[in-house]
This record gives sequence, structure tokens and C-alpha cells, in this order.
Amino acid sequence: MKINITTSEIKNTNLITKVTLVLFSVFLTSVIFGLTIQFFSTKGIWIGTLTALALSAAGIYYCPKGSYRRLISWGMIGTLVLGALAFFITISFISSSLEGL
Repeated sequence: MKINITTSEIKNTNLITKVTLVLFSVFLTSVIFGLTIQFFSTKGIWIGTLTALALSAAGIYYCPKGSYRRLISWGMIGTLVLGALAFFITISFISSSLEGL
């Protein structure tokens, strides 16, 4: 009888590696946005958003649980969500500031 014990890659790594992977996912999302905006100008924002979402969804779906690639995919989704929240909060703040003028 042979017993195989497998552990995930993420549980055995230190905090610096996890932070590095999240920062790499932010960099990857920025590169996707930068390239799509450069090539498609105004429509590149939407194309970049859809491309980043598609890549991160594929990464979550096809990568095994606890892998580095899955952490990068979650970091990309987190970057997109936080970027959208920051955008909408900034727009609401600007519009409320301009109401008094």
C-alpha cells in the first residue's frame, strides 16, 4: 500500500513570495491594460478589462488549487475590482464636489 501526501504550493511558501506573486499580478494587469490602450486607444480600456478577466478566469478554472498561477489569477481579479471601485468612488466624489459650483 502506497500513501501519497500532497500539499499545495501556497501553504508551504513564505509571505514574501506571496506578496511578490500579488505584485506580479498587478504588473501583469497593468501590462495588459497598457498594451490594449496603446493599440486600441479608447476602446482599449474595455478590451483590456475583458482580456484580463478572461485570462484570470481561465487561470482560476484550469490551474490546480493552491498553485502560484492561481494566486496570480486571484491577484488580477483583485486588481480589476479595486481599480473599478476606486474609479467609481472618484467619479462620485468629483460629481458631488461639482454640484455646489
